[in-house]
Amino acid sequence: MRLPLDRPISLALSFALIRAATALVPAAAQGQFEYHWQQKLFHRWQFLRQTGLWNLTEEGKLLLGALPALPNAVQHFGAQEKVRARVSRVVQSPVTCLALLAALFLLTVVASRGLPATRDLFFKRIDSGPERRVFVWSHNLRGGGDRPIPADVVQAWKTHSHLIASAAAFRAVHKDVQIGDAPALWRPLIVITEPSFFDVTATQPLTGPVQITAGPYALLSYSAWMEQLHASPRIQGATLKIANKTYPVLGILPASFQPLSRQPAIYLVEPRYAEQDAYAIISANPGVSARALNKEFLEIAQNVTYYFLNGQLRFGFAQSAVWAPARSFGFAVFAAALMLFLVFRVRWNSLLHPLPKAFLLRTGFFLAKTALGLLCVFTACLEWSRSSSAILFGNFDPATGPFLLWLYILGSMGVLFAAVADQKARCRECLQLLAFPVRMGSPGTMLLDWSGIELCCAQGHGVLHVPHLAPSWAEESEHWIALDDSWQGIFGQDKNHPR
Repeated sequence: MRLPLDRPISLALSFALIRAATALVPAAAQGQFEYHWQQKLFHRWQFLRQTGLWNLTEEGKLLLGALPALPNAVQHFGAQEKVRARVSRVVQSPVTCLALLAALFLLTVVASRGLPATRDLFFKRIDSGPERRVFVWSHNLRGGGDRPIPADVVQAWKTHSHLIASAAAFRAVHKDVQIGDAPALWRPLIVITEPSFFDVTATQPLTGPVQITAGPYALLSYSAWMEQLHASPRIQGATLKIANKTYPVLGILPASFQPLSRQPAIYLVEPRYAEQDAYAIISANPGVSARALNKEFLEIAQNVTYYFLNGQLRFGFAQSAVWAPARSFGFAVFAAALMLFLVFRVRWNSLLHPLPKAFLLRTGFFLAKTALGLLCVFTACLEWSRSSSAILFGNFDPATGPFLLWLYILGSMGVLFAAVADQKARCRECLQLLAFPVRMGSPGTMLLDWSGIELCCAQGHGVLHVPHLAPSWAEESEHWIALDDSWQGIFGQDKNHPR
């Protein structure tokens, strides 16, 4: 359609958009499609101009009115038989299945901002110190639940124990923090501890050894310095105001220092721990077991501080806690595989193939999609449970509790059962999803005749018979009939004579 000379720019842009959308429409219908949409917008413009209602707002509405032409053109494009056949082949392809699983894993990577918990688990360097680093807390036998230990008990362990090299008391809370005279408040993780905490963790600030002052002081984690203070070089010597108390900042801790959490943290170091209750972190001597520590710690608590903690102490080795998610996932996969074997113990023939090449292809595809699915389950659950805000010690770490184990079991079962179901629904030759389901027979006559559903390979490789009810548990319920090349011309595309 030819535009008049006094046309507005909005009408010209709308016609250009329609012409671009017309390229997606089949050639036989392009003229009618373009004429329909251009006439619709042209008559609207003519009506508004003649009635005096044409203005800038109506120009915008005219442009918006041309946008539905694009999805309409896409609908025409997708309605073509050859396009539908090609889309169907792509959707049914095993490559598409693997690509979707890979995209799901990439989505997990993006959503978690690079899988920080997974990278810490497998790639973070662990020196000799954390191998014997142990967290200690108590568990109330009457009321249940984890709770701190009296602080004087921890000091007695540090003084009288022969099984540890050092010990420190600490508490982790969230409090409002004011930096200098800035009015803005910040609520990071506050770790109240003593100087021996950094002896146990074998860590020194980036600025070198800290000169212990008479009063308490603050050390910032590297993430707190980077995220909240933008790596300001003037932070050393600045002051922090926490609960109406002022603390000088004496240093920045290394980026690898994350013994309790990955979230930004401030360590308030007191020359002598002044809180009533505390959790303990100790550096055990080589070869010392949790049983030996428990025996000695109970004796010291009873004889020195007169606390009777029989059966209440809990010990969490840092090295063991780090690898707890991997052990939980291994157990979950084993349990899911065992249940899968029990459920499908007489139906594995449907997953195999007598020809070596086809067998290797099917086996490789099954292992690949199962591995990708399990990888998504492992990383997603780990990143969600061991997020940056989690406290990573003892039973306070969600990744060491039963909740993550149950998530792994459910996720692994879902992946394995879905992988087997998907494998059984694919062609034994080309691994395309079977199509053209046809209901055969009647369920009411299955005692006298066969009743079920038949599915065909779109390339004509074979037919799968799925009965409504298997006549016997010991009998193969699904039957695959392979077809020779003469059948391929009946189906969507003959590989020798493509349409």
